[in-house]
This record gives sequence, C-alpha cells and structure tokens, in this order.
Amino acid sequence: MIRPFPLGTMPSCVGRERNRTVESPGNLDMPLFGRKTVSAKCAALLTAFADENIVVELEQFDTDGRVGASGKTRIRTFDRVTSTVTIDLPSKAGRTIAVGPGDTVRIFIIRAGQVHKFESVVIERDQVRTVTGQVVPMLRLECPENLENGNRRRHFRVTPISTAPASCQWRVASRDREAKNLRALEKSIVQDISGRGIALLIDPKFAEGMEEGRLLELQLKLNTPNNTESIVTKGIIRRVVASPDGIKNALLGIEFMVESRDPDACIEQVVSYVTFCQIEIARNQREREQ
Repeated sequence: MIRPFPLGTMPSCVGRERNRTVESPGNLDMPLFGRKTVSAKCAALLTAFADENIVVELEQFDTDGRVGASGKTRIRTFDRVTSTVTIDLPSKAGRTIAVGPGDTVRIFIIRAGQVHKFESVVIERDQVRTVTGQVVPMLRLECPENLENGNRRRHFRVTPISTAPASCQWRVASRDREAKNLRALEKSIVQDISGRGIALLIDPKFAEGMEEGRLLELQLKLNTPNNTESIVTKGIIRRVVASPDGIKNALLGIEFMVESRDPDACIEQVVSYVTFCQIEIARNQREREQ
C-alpha cells in the first residue's frame, strides 16, 4: 500500500491553491492542482484503477506533438481533492523512460474487456513512502475530466505482428471425456484474432467435414516482448472458407467459448495482446508518416 501524498505533508502548492486569488486563466504560476472537475464516473474508475495498482501503457509526446517514448507503468493513487493521479516511473525492457514535469502523456488502461484512455500533463516528479519504509519515485499527473471510453475491446481484431507472434494448435473436441482416440493437436496460422474469436488458416485436408457449429479445442500462445500467455479454451466454428483469396489453406472463423472459473481473465489475456498489437501498429504507422 502506498500513501497518497509524498514524504512529509501534502505538496505546498495544494495549500497555496486554497488561498490564491485566481486573476486570469493565463496565470502560468497557478498550480495545476484542482483546476479540473473530475466526473463521478471518471473518479470511480480512477479509484478502482488505483486500488488495483493496475498496469497501464504510457505514451509520451514530444514538443511537436508526436509520440516519442512509450512503456508500462502502474496507477498508484488518485486524489479527488487535488484532482491528481500518481503513477510509477514508466519503463520499457527494464529501463526507465525519461518523463518529467510539463510532458504530455497518453495513458491506455485495459480492464474488464474495455479500453479507457486519457491525455494528461505531468505536474511533477514525486516520492512516496511504502508501508515498508521504501522511498519510491513517482510522477504526479493532472486528472482528466473524463476518460475516453473505447469500444469494447473484444470486438477489435488484429493480425499478429512480427514483434508479437501468435500461434494456435487445435483439434476437434470430443464429446466423450474418456475418448481414447482423441486426435492430436494440429498446427495452424493465426490470420487474425480478437477478444471474441480467432481466424485460423489450416491445412485444407482437415477442412473436409468441418461445418459451422462444430466444437474445437484450442491452445493459444500469445507473445509480446515481455510476456507469453498460454491459453487453453474451446471455440465454435462459425465460418469455413475452402481457399480464401487463392491461398493454399482453408480458413476457419472461430468464436471463443470460454470454459473457465474466471472467463473474464481468459478474455482479458487475449484483449491485452490485441491492445499491444494495436498500439504497435499505430506507432509504426506514425513513424512511417513522419
């Protein structure tokens, strides 16, 4: 657990804000604390994110408004009084990203199958003390008035990218749990994937006899630079294409049928992978356009 304020007392500029007479919005000396009214819905979500110390993706903008560095961080605290959020120093591949006061950042949050995002300004570098006495460096951000609520992430579909390969093995599910002649798992090529399902290119010899509604067992491996998710689930065939676009493979369109004590967690693993690919694809596109 991390205390919501830095070592000692509340930042001095918070106290000054209460006694300050605001003469004009253009007063650059006026601290950013408390300048925004955070909506009730936004406050509730930020409180939940902070309680969970949720991992988020951060993008930093340069002075020209282009995305520079990016990395992962955690939301640590949300203070409704000062309208601020504190986060860990962002890092990528174990290295801290240089983000400081005045920098504009964009935060992406994935939770319960949805994406939330907001842009903010770094107010200051800060320090907080944990219950164990450890001093931890933080960044304090200005709160958004509202979070941009992305479409349900389950519907977003991406083709795996070179920096985040995906693989899937499959077989026809047996209705008899004690079946002795269960077919071996077959390899496939992941054409695209979303939180709702997956499209696989398979050897055309296996396409014979495949029909919509058939149940498959799936074993997925979703790789990102810092993580590999192994997922075992089932899916129902929703579409069969013998040779899409002349490709020497058959295509299976499959809807996930999550059988798990925690189905949301299984979906979230896929959604997190899809999100990573989306961010990388968008970043690469911006770099090409620059």
